[in-house]
Amino acid sequence: MSAFQVIIWDNSGLRSVHDAPDRSDALRLAKRARTLINRTVKVADCFGSTHHWTRSQSASKNQWNARAVADEFFS
Repeated sequence: MSAFQVIIWDNSGLRSVHDAPDRSDALRLAKRARTLINRTVKVADCFGSTHHWTRSQSASKNQWNARAVADEFFS
């Protein structure tokens, strides 16, 4: 397993996982995945989710919302 994974759910609910060697590559891949054909993008390391973005399926534009992850509340 790589140090980071980018987990993507498309609009039909299919999940795909892409490995990234470091945080900057994972964030780059996540940015490219935030398109109209996807609805959720997460970056995770061995401790869990570090970044999480969602897009409403009813949105007509490519507008994404960043979601809080649990670590933000306990650090």
